[in-house]
Amino acid sequence: VSITATDSLCALDTIFLMAISVPPAGSYNWKGPISSTNTQQWTIPNAQNIHNGWYVVTATSVNGCSSKDSVKIHVTEIPLELGDSFLLCNLTNRLTLNIPGATYLWQDSSTANEYHITQSGTYYVTVNLNGCTKTDTTSGKVVFVNVGLGNDTSLCQGDVYQLSVADTFDTYLWNTN
Repeated sequence: VSITATDSLCALDTIFLMAISVPPAGSYNWKGPISSTNTQQWTIPNAQNIHNGWYVVTATSVNGCSSKDSVKIHVTEIPLELGDSFLLCNLTNRLTLNIPGATYLWQDSSTANEYHITQSGTYYVTVNLNGCTKTDTTSGKVVFVNVGLGNDTSLCQGDVYQLSVADTFDTYLWNTN
């Protein structure tokens, strides 16, 4: 018996396994990492990492003779999650990805593993790993806040100086609490 299969797949692909024997066997018995079946052809949809491993088929002829073959299946899953939307105040932020062996393509055609966010917008990246691709998107807003207390002022003991800021914020925290 021999197995026909694609041994390297992307997440969510379908695993197709076919046992071929000459002459045709009377029965087939497959065993895989998480399940088994008794058919000549085994189809497993929506492949994931849990499907990685050895698949063994035993073909048994009508006279009771048996033969085995095996194939190792590898499913590539790309762990990509940019996260939900964001709000940045007076800051820049980095979207950083560290997926060993992967290549990256951001919406502006840059290819580094990190992207610097300096303005509001939608950001996306396509990651390629072992011939598999996955794209994720996030969006957000960058808000520039300007708080100024005026020029430095010298005071004499007993002088009073009132500090104030624009009344546009929800909360204020002074250094004196």
